[in-house]
This record gives sequence, C-alpha cells and structure tokens, in this order.
Amino acid sequence: MLPRLGTAALLFLATIGTTHALERSFPQDVRDARMSYIGERSVVIDGYSAELTVGAQIRDRQNFIIMPSALPSHSLVRFQEDAEGRVHRVWILRADEAAQPVTLPGKKLQRQ
Repeated sequence: MLPRLGTAALLFLATIGTTHALERSFPQDVRDARMSYIGERSVVIDGYSAELTVGAQIRDRQNFIIMPSALPSHSLVRFQEDAEGRVHRVWILRADEAAQPVTLPGKKLQRQ
C-alpha cells in the first residue's frame, strides 16, 4: 500500500504538472520585444527607451506579478501600452508562447 499523504500534499502534487501548462491569453493590442529594466520606471525595448505606467504589471513565466527590477535583462516579452504609449502590462514569455509571435505596429519609441 502507498503511504497516506495529506490533502495539502496531494493538491501540491496535482498542481505541479498543470502550473507549467497554464495557457495564458493576451490582449489583441500586444507586441513582442526584448525588454530590460533600467530603473526609475524606465525600460529599454529593442534598443528604445520607454516609460512604465505607475500601475504597470510585469508577469513572469509562471504568471506571477514581479517587481520591475526583477525583470531579467533582454527578456523576451509580450507587452501592452496605454493610450500615451507608456508600458502598462508585460508578460515574460515561455518558449511555447514565444513560438507564436505577435507583432503589431505601435507608437514609435525614442532610441536610448
């Protein structure tokens, strides 16, 4: 017989395989880019500087919200801008998501 596991342990084991398989949906107005955080609510997107909104959210590969300073340099991301062209939402892409590129024309950024 198998040893008895607690309910919490069973739930944990059941979610290990599904966490990576989480399918995220993205808004239609997103773009793919390489992004790095450079401080003071500023990022570099494919060589161009951009500003983060005050309430900007950056989500890691597991879909957890992270601080902007935790964004790894040159991360492959999908991002969304607000009406003023500031970066509002960012998703760090997993390999399966990066294989499905999305590139839409957007506001021109200023080269840093």
